[in-house]
Amino acid sequence: MGISIPIADITGEFTTKSATWLAHDPGQDGHTWPFNWIWKVDTMPKIKIFLWQLFQNALPVKGTLFRRGCRLDLQCPICLNDMETINHLFSTCSLTTAVWDWARQHHWLSHPPPITQSRDWLLDFQNYVLVYSKKMLQRITFLLWSIWKACNAMIFNNEIFHPLRCLIRAKKIKCRVENSNLYVG
Repeated sequence: MGISIPIADITGEFTTKSATWLAHDPGQDGHTWPFNWIWKVDTMPKIKIFLWQLFQNALPVKGTLFRRGCRLDLQCPICLNDMETINHLFSTCSLTTAVWDWARQHHWLSHPPPITQSRDWLLDFQNYVLVYSKKMLQRITFLLWSIWKACNAMIFNNEIFHPLRCLIRAKKIKCRVENSNLYVG
């Protein structure tokens, strides 16, 4: 399953504008992409792009890179117990499930998404989008981003993955977004 490249105009040139229009327009079969809600979340553009990659199964985790022909150790760098896939990283990895547990224990999420209840939680997550308030959905996206950033800091900067630090980072992002919105309108 590959990602189609949006074409901007008759010249065949790709632009971010064409990608945005494609993301908001119905597909050829008349159905819209089920994750269009990501463009409406009150967050930074880089997190929206991250979410788009996440729900397109396009994040460069080891399993995805392997499927694309890269030969590398597939072991999850966080728990060292399973193959690093998008599903594993955000759903079944023992240390990232601890992030979701901390968020619930600290009453930052009233009821977390169905993280460990399914092997394909990305599809299950879509069913819960309608249930969550905008505030809760925003917090979930901040946690997803924080997990991703912590994993990359571990790989590229030799930092230790701390579930509580992921929650703290997500809370800081929330404050930054809220403070930036104070000046916008």
